[in-house]
Amino acid sequence: MKKIFVLFSIAVLLFSCTKEEGRGGTSIIKGRVIVDEYSDINNQHVRSHYAVDESVYIIYGNDEYYSDRVKTDGNGYYEFKGLQKGDYKLYVYTENENGDKKPVTVQVNIESNGSEVEASYVRVKDYISKGNASVSGRLFVYDYNSDLTALKDTFYGADRYVYFAIKNNETYIDRVKTNPDGYFVFKNLLPGDYEVYAYSKTTANVGRVAIKKYFSLTVDDDIELPRLEIID
Repeated sequence: MKKIFVLFSIAVLLFSCTKEEGRGGTSIIKGRVIVDEYSDINNQHVRSHYAVDESVYIIYGNDEYYSDRVKTDGNGYYEFKGLQKGDYKLYVYTENENGDKKPVTVQVNIESNGSEVEASYVRVKDYISKGNASVSGRLFVYDYNSDLTALKDTFYGADRYVYFAIKNNETYIDRVKTNPDGYFVFKNLLPGDYEVYAYSKTTANVGRVAIKKYFSLTVDDDIELPRLEIID
């Protein structure tokens, strides 16, 4: 009977010494978060960089909710310290083109105490509305008589609207007025294929049509377009 009691006591002691996932250990999980930026205009990839001050969450074992949270540093690194061996789930929130957020998860296993485990990179998306590119140009006007049969004058058009749009899209994104010398500029643009246009009369006298200039932008482009010419 004594032997049974001793064996039972040892089993209980061993079971009670088995620690679950969580704090109180000597292991570390560390990793890095990367942000992939996309244009919210055309879903085109803009740039990638390491996430700064991004929240990283950890779930211990089979817990239903997150157990701890840390922030990434200036180089996108994070660490969870003082962990027991076992299974862990890390996650960071990402967003889609509609602004909805969902978790991106990484599974990590610590096999033994005193370990330092490097988690896989976590990549998240961020949709942005402003970039670093710009496009500029100048509006030139051919001034005809009322029935468009004779050219009266030519000049650079001041205080006239110029429109900016995605290429072959009927809806413009922005519009600006030309300055006194006929110059216009669109700033803080994202990469993509675009068009700039102004409305012009036609010599056929069938109303106004859009005279367009097509172009493509990369991340840091600063483009000056050929002269945009219209009839008035």
